[in-house]
Amino acid sequence: MYNVTIIGSHGVGKSSLWMQWSGHQFCTSYCATIFVEKNDISPFTVYEIPTITRFVNNFDKYYDKTDIFVLIVNQDCGHLPLFEELSHKYREASWLLILNGSGKFPKCRSYANDMGMYMACVDLKDSKGVTESFETLKELSMLHKQRPEQLNLTGYSWLPSCY
Repeated sequence: MYNVTIIGSHGVGKSSLWMQWSGHQFCTSYCATIFVEKNDISPFTVYEIPTITRFVNNFDKYYDKTDIFVLIVNQDCGHLPLFEELSHKYREASWLLILNGSGKFPKCRSYANDMGMYMACVDLKDSKGVTESFETLKELSMLHKQRPEQLNLTGYSWLPSCY
């Protein structure tokens, strides 16, 4: 198992990406994520971090166990503040930049290349590049040691039986 943390600005496609990685179709409705969403997509545990942070604090507990950060953008830009903020603190994590949309993203591509980031291009509205981006994530995971599966204790009784 590998821990993946999806980050990005408001409305860039964080939820849509992991849902399409899970096999769901693109959905045109929008609802902002307000809590950290945890999803299992074998061999990954994917944490989606909300942009609006008023309901959640202490993101470090998620970032500390991240193997791969997935940063999603939908506009071309010459620097990525989330990468700049987090990459210095979480040096062991790898980075995958997802360029979402039909644009060419020349500034983002140049920046990611200079920073040694992996990149994938998707157009989530058309589901283009989704499979390829997941394959890139799998390739990137090979740079990390696989973590043991977390135990699911649902359904187990910890109270001794009395006779």
